[in-house]
Amino acid sequence: MDRFLISDTSSVGERIIDLLEVRRYFNGIFLSNRYGVTKKNGLFNKAFGELGGNVNNYLVIGDSVESDYLVPRSLGARSLLIDRAGLHNGLDSIRTLEDIK
Repeated sequence: MDRFLISDTSSVGERIIDLLEVRRYFNGIFLSNRYGVTKKNGLFNKAFGELGGNVNNYLVIGDSVESDYLVPRSLGARSLLIDRAGLHNGLDSIRTLEDIK
């Protein structure tokens, strides 16, 4: 299974990604500071366009209701919300990444 990181971040965040060697866990990375758009304003569109294939086959996992859950769904992707506190009943959610099966 291919994994991609799509993140709203700055050049500082990108340096942290590099320092922590996070890139090795992903097949590709799409960062807002590189593309000039945030997840809410087109980063998912850019990533999905570059990746190609059927957007219905993508699963987005993140902790922001709007950016990581609602935006991908509006584009036709599936999404899971990381809801550590269990505050968002009715949304497809998990408590931790360990809950992914």
